[in-house]
Amino acid sequence: MDKEPTVIEPGFITRVIPKDRNCIGRTGDEGMASIVLLNDNVTLFSYVVFCLVEVDFGMNYKSASETMIFAHRHGQAHVGQYPIGFAEQLLRDVDKLNILHGQNLRFLLIQ
Repeated sequence: MDKEPTVIEPGFITRVIPKDRNCIGRTGDEGMASIVLLNDNVTLFSYVVFCLVEVDFGMNYKSASETMIFAHRHGQAHVGQYPIGFAEQLLRDVDKLNILHGQNLRFLLIQ
């Protein structure tokens, strides 16, 4: 059974998906979480790449561009696997950029 959406910051909602679900980016370690980028038809490619590089996901411009294109073509893209606390902070950082730039880029946090 999925947990209810969790509000991390105003305007940002993520759904925590249990590890036993057959989903992209499943984790095998307790204490780790995967972050998945969700595609939409509104957010500019340049903003997606900017967020992936600016926020500490560990991506350079090339890998951020490849991740963005994958999400555009397939609807979602695995960004990375991080300790849960760090992953939550990354999503809070994205939300701050979203608010600052008037965007609504979305990710899933999968535990």
